[in-house]
This record gives sequence, C-alpha cells and structure tokens, in this order.
Amino acid sequence: MFLPYLSDRKGHVNPPLPEHNAPTERSYYTDSIDFSRKKDAELYLNRFALINIDEFDQVSSTQQGFLKHILQKPVLNVKKPHGSAVLEMRRYASFIATSNQKTC
Repeated sequence: MFLPYLSDRKGHVNPPLPEHNAPTERSYYTDSIDFSRKKDAELYLNRFALINIDEFDQVSSTQQGFLKHILQKPVLNVKKPHGSAVLEMRRYASFIATSNQKTC
C-alpha cells in the first residue's frame, strides 16, 4: 500500500516512494513518464498503479493538453502492431505529483 506524505519545508528529505514501500511494489510505480511519447504514456495507465509526475509545475504548455487527456481517460483503446482490431484495456493508474512552486 502506498502512503504518500507531504512536506512544506524546502530541503526536508523524504525517501522516494519506491524505497519507502516494499520492494515488490516497485513494479507498480513509476516516476519516469515522458509526455512526448504519447502512446507509451497512455500504456502506462494500464501498466502502473501509481504514476508520479515529478516537478509538475515544469510540464510544458504544449504537453498540458495531453496531460489533461490522460488524467481523465477512463479506458485505453490500443491497436497492436500489425493488428487490425482495437483492444480496450483497463486503466489502473492514479497520479501524484511534486512541485517546488510556493503557494500562499
């Protein structure tokens, strides 16, 4: 089970989520999503249970539309290479994010 925690102190060091949790959970977590590779990013919705968007405030304006799309996408429609049928795949992923931007 993932137990995220928050800190508002700059420089406060928390262990990264995969190291904080049991090693067997590493296969259900990623923090290396690349929004420029749209097909791979969509497949992550089926592959992982938790996706961490590191430095959320640094997502470029050109990628924000796609980010909104995958945040609310309920199912995946995937066509296998050289296949003609489109498969519907279940979405498992939830998202968490980090940011260094200060809020009042």
